[in-house]
Amino acid sequence: MQRGPQAVAVDSGQHVLSAALADLSTGNETEAENDLLDAPSHAFLGPNGLVVLWLKVEGFTALGLPLVSMLMLAMALKEACLVSCLLYTAAVFQACWLTLGCVWAFGGAVPPACRTGRMGDNSAFAVLWWVCAVWLGSMALISGLITLLVCFLAGASALHAPPSGRGPGAYTKLDNS
Repeated sequence: MQRGPQAVAVDSGQHVLSAALADLSTGNETEAENDLLDAPSHAFLGPNGLVVLWLKVEGFTALGLPLVSMLMLAMALKEACLVSCLLYTAAVFQACWLTLGCVWAFGGAVPPACRTGRMGDNSAFAVLWWVCAVWLGSMALISGLITLLVCFLAGASALHAPPSGRGPGAYTKLDNS
């Protein structure tokens, strides 16, 4: 695929994804990210568009991670480093994929005609929006609960800490002679 002003028009989301994967295979992560973020507006539309592709990959990872985790526990593979690394890599990929979906859902990447349904069924975009909204909401809730827990523990430890001994007469004089 050519780059630059005389680049060939991309006709579907699969072409955009293959260009991004080609950039990733050569180690050019920045160009791969630009391929996905700067996709032409028609690449998001239709059954082969990027929105539907995003939903398919997200559904696969959302179902695959728990199933592999349960299989790992059932087979007593808790200490298998290769399986743990695979699960960790898949979890990091899913977080990055959800972040990309949030950029598409709440940014301006998806064309307004796809958002509103003027060019066809917008149910795929609605699902993408809700998945990302629920994910961001749960991340905000978890972050808030962790912050509250840390504040509570810090306050509890300050209340139950022994006195610092900085009051009058709290110091004892040592005789060094």
